[in-house]
Amino acid sequence: MNKRSSFSFLTLALAGLLAAACGGGANTNNANATNASNANAANTNAQSSTLAPGQTAPAPDNSTVAVSEESGTRVETRTFASGPIEKVVVTTRGTERRARVFARSGEIRDLPESRVGEALTLAGREIGNAAGFIMDEAEGAANEVGDKAEDAAGAAAKGGR
Repeated sequence: MNKRSSFSFLTLALAGLLAAACGGGANTNNANATNASNANAANTNAQSSTLAPGQTAPAPDNSTVAVSEESGTRVETRTFASGPIEKVVVTTRGTERRARVFARSGEIRDLPESRVGEALTLAGREIGNAAGFIMDEAEGAANEVGDKAEDAAGAAAKGGR
C-alpha cells in the first residue's frame, strides 16, 4: 500500500509539472514576443542615436530613419513607405527635443513632449493618434458620411426655396 501511494503521488506530481510546463509555454512565448518587440524599439532608438549624419537605417512599421546635422542641430527623419503618416522629424538642439508629424494629407502637428522619445519607434497610426490626427479609419469614414449628409440637406433646403 505504501508503494502504491508513493507511485500515485509521483504520477500526480509529474502530471502537474507537465501541465504547468505546457500551459506556461504560451505565456513564455508571449513574454518573449513582447521582449523582442521592446528590444526592437530600443534597438531603433539606439541605432538612430549612433547613426552619423548622412546615414540611414531601417525602422519599425515599414519606415526608414535618416540622420542629418544642421548648425549644431541633430535632425532625425523617419519616413513611412505607406499609411496616413508620411514622416516624423525629430530635432535635437542641446537638451531640447521636438517632433513634428507630417500627414500625407499635408497637415503638420507637433507630437506632445511626453511622446517625443517614442517618435522613432511607434507605429505610424500610434504617432498620428498621439499628434491628434484621427487615425481610426472607421471614425474617419463615419465623419465623411456625416459631412456628405449635411451637404445633401443643405442642397435640398436651397432647392426648396
